[in-house]
Amino acid sequence: MPTGVSMSQALRVLLVCPTGLLRETIVDGLEGSVREVRCVDTLRELVPETDVGFDVGLYVAPETRGVLAAQDADLLKGVGAHNWLVLSDQRDNPIYTRLMRDQMPACAVPLEVSRRELPHLVVLATRSRRFCIRAHCDACPSSPVQSTVGATLNDQQWQLMRYLSEGLSNKEIARIERCTESNVKVRVRGLLDRIHVTNRTQAAVMAARAGLSYDRRQGSQAY
Repeated sequence: MPTGVSMSQALRVLLVCPTGLLRETIVDGLEGSVREVRCVDTLRELVPETDVGFDVGLYVAPETRGVLAAQDADLLKGVGAHNWLVLSDQRDNPIYTRLMRDQMPACAVPLEVSRRELPHLVVLATRSRRFCIRAHCDACPSSPVQSTVGATLNDQQWQLMRYLSEGLSNKEIARIERCTESNVKVRVRGLLDRIHVTNRTQAAVMAARAGLSYDRRQGSQAY
């Protein structure tokens, strides 16, 4: 990765979404956060010789896309995308179902996900973290994390939230904090218990919704 370029800014994303306002909204949400977004209506539009090497395939699968999604499901294995992020309010949609059946790295999030969350979720998907966040999930509230957990977090726990927002592993956090992985593991477990979620991906989504981030290049943080 080039010096001075964050992980998300180096990513190539394949966006499969019908032309329209929803596609424009997603592209706007990713603009400036990834290197390239290749947009197609269906997987049949891809050119095998040139449309390769995507870090993430972002497939938008609303209920109305049933027939097209079923057709695209048959083409998934031939697509040059290493990981998939499926936006759908139906967990059993044809795309996600096929990805799970073929044991391909896949994550699913509801269509209502905000533009601010998308770059964080894309990074999590590239790290082959499988997760499925259902719409209106209690563990991923739409309200900012500050109003959810308020002053119950100390400075170290807020910093952990920033690390998790970028999908950092325990090993990576330990290297930054100059401590042991076991120490980080205990701290992360304590954080998850404190904010009442069951895994670090849910915590990452909460952090993203609160606008928390961590810049690996400078070790900086933002609200």
